[in-house]
Amino acid sequence: MKAHFIVKTILCLLLWSSAGFSFEEISIDSYLKGVFGKSVPVPKAVWIMGDLKETIKQATNGSTVKLREKYWSDGDNLVLVLEQIGKTELITTAWHLKDNKVVNTKVLMYRESRGGEVANSFFTKLFKGLGLSNDHDLDSHVDGISGATLSVRAMKKMAKQALLLSEHLNK
Repeated sequence: MKAHFIVKTILCLLLWSSAGFSFEEISIDSYLKGVFGKSVPVPKAVWIMGDLKETIKQATNGSTVKLREKYWSDGDNLVLVLEQIGKTELITTAWHLKDNKVVNTKVLMYRESRGGEVANSFFTKLFKGLGLSNDHDLDSHVDGISGATLSVRAMKKMAKQALLLSEHLNK
């Protein structure tokens, strides 16, 4: 009887911990084909140094900034793949931008054990159409998710970084 109770408890905990969260990894190549079709541009790199690095650090509240980021652009559409730590693990996200606005975002890989709701479309669609204000903040509010505060914060930081890099590349 006791063993039966333990098994049921473990099953309930496993189901509860994953409730409301379904995540399907998508490859970078699949995402790029979805944006650019069959003619995916050759990847390029943007070097993040000097004023650009300081601006990104300030906008993202001191987050670590890589020396360079890979991007794809056909002149109109820009795709960046960025990573940011949620609580303890990296969140890898693709950002599709056009005219310094977010067209779409997709979480490519979510490694945390909690907060995975940020990968769901109900959340990622909140970034659609966002740009930057003059003080390098998002120009519209993005609602938080109870229990996913750090993951939401990481997504907002990546949005700011993507938009700042878009502005830099479009100069």
